[in-house]
Amino acid sequence: MLELQKFLNAGSTTISNLILKNYRALGINEEEVMLYFQLLMNANEGKAFPDMKIIGETMGLSIQEVYSLIQTLINKHIIKLESQQNEAGQQIDYYDVTVVYEALKDILNAQKQKSFVEQTQIDTRHLLHVFEQEFGRSLSSIERESINYWVFDDHYSPEIIELALKEAVLNQVYNIKYIDRILLSWERKNLRSKAQVLNELNHRKNQLRSQDKQAFINEQEKNKPKIPLFNWLENEDK
Repeated sequence: MLELQKFLNAGSTTISNLILKNYRALGINEEEVMLYFQLLMNANEGKAFPDMKIIGETMGLSIQEVYSLIQTLINKHIIKLESQQNEAGQQIDYYDVTVVYEALKDILNAQKQKSFVEQTQIDTRHLLHVFEQEFGRSLSSIERESINYWVFDDHYSPEIIELALKEAVLNQVYNIKYIDRILLSWERKNLRSKAQVLNELNHRKNQLRSQDKQAFINEQEKNKPKIPLFNWLENEDK
């Protein structure tokens, strides 16, 4: 029976979940990823250029098969064969097992971009539906193209576009060019988020209320009857 202390003394190798989840996307199979883990384990133990015969025996492979897999991992940019000079001035070969992170970064960026494009397409379809509801009609091809341009080229967020649509509807203007001017106005003011736009709209509404209130007060003052000033004390003296 395996003693617990022996088990603990054997140590452990930390393997990133990103490799476990994306090894197929990296273009490697189970045998290749297992060899990578063997190299990683040896690197953690300070054996940057391990004995391939031992690895072959562990994996049940011939040394030729191991070296063939090594070359495959190099070709797929999972590992890299490097050289460095030791303290004695000798050139020492070693396997760099960190280059896989660059490959992972490219895969994750591609996945992120794919996810972004898919979500943007969903958002755009939703926008087209909302516009048709508010306009009460089907959109023309030019109108659809303009909305797509806002999303994919100008990179306006869907919620900002919906706010611009709402502003146009409140003003009873059902026109794409009018909405485009609203969006351009917000862009010039560097209003990038929904919160920034709402804050600007509230500020403008408060200004209009203040102006209306002042105009009302001015009108009231203007229409007040003029009361002549009479010096009663002066009148009694006479």
